[in-house]
Amino acid sequence: MRRGKRLVSVSTLTATLIMVLGLSFGSVVFAQEARWEALNKNALLLFQQGKFSEGVKVAKEALSVAEETLGPDNPEVAVSLSNLAVLYEKQGLYHEAEYLQRRALAILEKALRPDHPDVAQSLYSLGALYDVMGKEDEAGRFLKRAARIRAKQ
Repeated sequence: MRRGKRLVSVSTLTATLIMVLGLSFGSVVFAQEARWEALNKNALLLFQQGKFSEGVKVAKEALSVAEETLGPDNPEVAVSLSNLAVLYEKQGLYHEAEYLQRRALAILEKALRPDHPDVAQSLYSLGALYDVMGKEDEAGRFLKRAARIRAKQ
């Protein structure tokens, strides 16, 4: 090849490489999201079957996949946190469930608008947990806030 003449420019090669790497990364993310969805479905099935400790293992794996793939502040992580919290609640592990539900709510409040339906659902879940725990004042606070959001919709 002569100097000054190239078959393909460096910028074209760079752009092509970036595109290929981007598509590869996108495929990995898509595969991980599909894995996350399958794990969530499996955790739900185990919940419905009353196999709460087995469900916890699967829900923890789903949470790990969501955090690694999407980052710790993604609303999908909040879904996994809430799923795991419900499984803990069914086992009487209320403090663990409370921590997870509060973390899920914080993620949703940060990522979504304050009156979003998902925020209302998270508030309801936390309020219901506090009710089970016998913390009526806390339960009422969260349930009323959830009801106000739902009433606006």
